[in-house]
Amino acid sequence: MFRVSHLCAGFVAALALIASPSLAETITFDLSDDFVTPLANGAAVDSPAAFGNVFDLSSTGANLGSTVFDSSPAGPNAATADVDLLLDTGNILFLQSNDFPTQTVAGIFDTPNDSTGDGSITFDFAPAGFAVELTSIDVLDVDTNTSMELTLTDAAGRTRTISVPENYTGDIMDGEPGIATIDLGGAAQESPNVSGLFTIIGQASGFDLSDIASLEIAIDGSGALDNLVYVPEPATGLLMICGLVGLARRRR
Repeated sequence: MFRVSHLCAGFVAALALIASPSLAETITFDLSDDFVTPLANGAAVDSPAAFGNVFDLSSTGANLGSTVFDSSPAGPNAATADVDLLLDTGNILFLQSNDFPTQTVAGIFDTPNDSTGDGSITFDFAPAGFAVELTSIDVLDVDTNTSMELTLTDAAGRTRTISVPENYTGDIMDGEPGIATIDLGGAAQESPNVSGLFTIIGQASGFDLSDIASLEIAIDGSGALDNLVYVPEPATGLLMICGLVGLARRRR
């Protein structure tokens, strides 16, 4: 532990001189936010089930909560009704349908399947204990029956909204992309599926992208999320990572 703590202290001092993008982390939903614990296909992951180190995860709406889905075309969901989500990006996140509640193993849905009703998924960054900048997130299967609204709220309560219109990604079953990366701090983006179709941006005066308190994604219809990229403030972010490394070493 002496070496780990002293190495971390050295890294913190060095990284204080480096721009924060060098510390970007990606939540892929293959692992919990301890970056160690694997997440199983069908896992119910609203906090405290899987997250709580960097953010708490919660959901609303007529659904069974935030759930992990393996998007591998030849994986465990290859024979399910959700073939439009088999985009081969590893695990993705969606709201579980009320029609498939069975859990043979506690905390894991036997048949992960996305809800078609309205609902929301919220990332609350209070557990991080340091300033967080959100960079991007992937949205999946935003087709003719789905739209999304992403709301970022900074530490002062000011908001930035990004509306993702229907048919923005299209459906892979129709030969369309089925996925798009949303730049959470950039200008309106054109759809990879429909020429001339753009996201719609609204932002409060003084909004601070570098100090985000929460991200809420309202989903109208079905659809899924992947690859949330965030940047912690360098020194405090690395201290958290060092703490997780130390914890992992003690658990061996």
